[in-house]
Amino acid sequence: MQVLRVLRVGWWIAVVALAIYVGVMAVAAYFKAVEAVESTVNSVTHRDMTQRSMTGAATDNYSAVVREEIIVNVRKNGVPVEPGKVRVSQSGGTLSVELSWAQPMVSVSGETVLAAPLWVSRKFEVK
Repeated sequence: MQVLRVLRVGWWIAVVALAIYVGVMAVAAYFKAVEAVESTVNSVTHRDMTQRSMTGAATDNYSAVVREEIIVNVRKNGVPVEPGKVRVSQSGGTLSVELSWAQPMVSVSGETVLAAPLWVSRKFEVK
């Protein structure tokens, strides 16, 4: 009877530890993605403003440039995002960025057993 109780307590400790691990990993992946999106938009905006001041012309297809660089930077930060899950649109002076992905939490033999669905949605004012 005592052994069964110890096993039951050990099981729940393992479950709680796994839940904490999954939560921490999901939060870390989310903040990596947010940082990559924000730094990409800032660098492309800065580059566009520099180009505009030197040549008088803005970057062609600004949203597409931002989208491609977001994909590169997010993947560089270890976030497994698919290109089809990244949406960038511009309406007037507002740039909207949305991306979603499934962050692998537990993998066995290269196969994802548990993944957390995450997404980032940001709006930026651009000039």
